[in-house]
Amino acid sequence: MDVAEMSLEPLFGLLVVIFVSHLFFSRGTMFRLPSVITYLVVGMLLRSSGLALFVEPSSAWVIGIGHFGLCYLLFLSGLEVDVGMLFQKGNQKPLKIGSLMFLTTVVLAYLCSWGMHHIDPSITPWMMTLVLSTTSLGIVLPALKERGVVSTEYGQTLLASAVLADLVTTLAVSVVADVYHHGLSVHQAGVVLLFVGVFLFYFLIRRVFQSRLWTVLFQNSQVIKLQGVLAVVGLFSLVASWIGLEPIFGSFLAGLMLAAFRLRETNRLRQLLEGGGYGIFVPLFFILAGMQFHWQEVLVSTTIRTWLPLLLLVALGVKVLPMLWYGRPFGEKPSWAGGMLLSARLTLVLVASSIGVRLGLIPHAINEALMIVTVVTSILAPLLFDRLLPKRL
Repeated sequence: MDVAEMSLEPLFGLLVVIFVSHLFFSRGTMFRLPSVITYLVVGMLLRSSGLALFVEPSSAWVIGIGHFGLCYLLFLSGLEVDVGMLFQKGNQKPLKIGSLMFLTTVVLAYLCSWGMHHIDPSITPWMMTLVLSTTSLGIVLPALKERGVVSTEYGQTLLASAVLADLVTTLAVSVVADVYHHGLSVHQAGVVLLFVGVFLFYFLIRRVFQSRLWTVLFQNSQVIKLQGVLAVVGLFSLVASWIGLEPIFGSFLAGLMLAAFRLRETNRLRQLLEGGGYGIFVPLFFILAGMQFHWQEVLVSTTIRTWLPLLLLVALGVKVLPMLWYGRPFGEKPSWAGGMLLSARLTLVLVASSIGVRLGLIPHAINEALMIVTVVTSILAPLLFDRLLPKRL
């Protein structure tokens, strides 16, 4: 691309929009909204207004920054997972409850998908099951952080369920797409190698941390630490892409690996990582995602209007019902709040459904309806969570 064509105006405009949006919708104002929804709504408003002309990205590299924001968000999501709490001993194990909730969601989603298949035989039940089983970890995590419950047993349970939903569905969709394109081959064995590589990298970093090399090169330099972490994120994302998986899968594993070192909230490196992510890259991703939705399609398509209520009901039910059952020890309101939050869907639904359309497993009209369901749940879920969750658990 010619350097002269790489206009910085869209990026400059988006940076201004991010700052103004945060000021206008922050917790100190009468228009308080969760930050994720703020940026998503702002992106949708920009699309439906003439202001989009000033900030709409016209270059692939600006959109690429938004995609990097998604990868970085999944990295930060993995970084928030408290591995020790997930495997702690006790009656309320977050990993156990989160796993049961996710498995129940998969069963309910599969039953509902079979019902949809009888209505429209062009719908493939197992593909629709993957789509309905997803949860937007990118929305769940910021919402838990803003309410200050991410490190509690309740927050870690929701996080465990969201992590499993993202991890399993991302892996399954990626493998399915690869199998359809290349057939069954040793290519899929790369998934196992990726997990092995994560463990080996973890032990390698621990050895470096205990060696003199750490003292000489890393201990007194936050810059090289930051560069090292970003290099690991880039490496894992590249490897995931090379073996046919989504890059977000690799970036999430990078965050999960770093979480094993248990960086505290006051850790300078962690503050730098979160500041750059939540201050720039994550808002860019959500604003650009909001700008991709077109509400006009709902008005002109009878099929979309017919499927929309059913898909929205199923999308909520497969998440809320398991939380109401397994979340009873947390209380009624927290269970409702958690179920609503887990029903939030964003990028993975769009990725999974678009792959389904490309492979002929999901009709185009259903994909369009799923896009609207994604927007509605992404907006309502964190708002209802914020309203329903008691101030003190």
